Amino acid sequence: MTRYTAYLILLTMLIPMSADAVRVDCEDNSTAELPVKVKLTVPAFLFLQVGNANQTAELTYNVGTNLSSGAYTGAIPPAGESGLAPSSITGSDVSNGVNVAVRANCGQVKIAYSVTDNNGLANGQGQFIPYETLQTSTSDSGLPAPTLRNATNAESLVSTSSYGSVTDRKAVWQYTYTNSALPAAGTYQGTVTYQASCL
Repeated sequence: MTRYTAYLILLTMLIPMSADAVRVDCEDNSTAELPVKVKLTVPAFLFLQVGNANQTAELTYNVGTNLSSGAYTGAIPPAGESGLAPSSITGSDVSNGVNVAVRANCGQVKIAYSVTDNNGLANGQGQFIPYETLQTSTSDSGLPAPTLRNATNAESLVSTSSYGSVTDRKAVWQYTYTNSALPAAGTYQGTVTYQASCL
């Protein structure tokens, strides 16, 4: 053995073993075991879309379909409306309602809402139509629309899609106007703002 070779062997023997190293004698049935810890961080996300991504959805109703302008000679009082569909819908990706999408990985999603006036849809003359007259339905029972009321205390829960905490649902919400009484003349307006949160 040359001196050069002996010198290399000496250096190798002097290198200390790391804290995560195990040395075993080379005997029959000897086993060396060391753990490897794995940490995977998945960020939480929550996505809500109501209507077109670039435009606020707007529903317009024509309550005068059973009532001609000018002199009225029908039954007194005039009949209200039941299940009246919007005469036009803008700001939606579908023509028969408002498209809605919810995607999240932070647990079950709750959908709540707020309205511009707790008295109802307003005509600017101090008269109102209750939000309760707008009946909502959905194309997916797992993504229900909250029941509209003047007092914003109604919520709906979105069913998870997989793993118990992940949601990926789409639906079409439809709104129909149902009011047994005929309100005073005017254009009644209001805005419903939906909010999604994880429980």
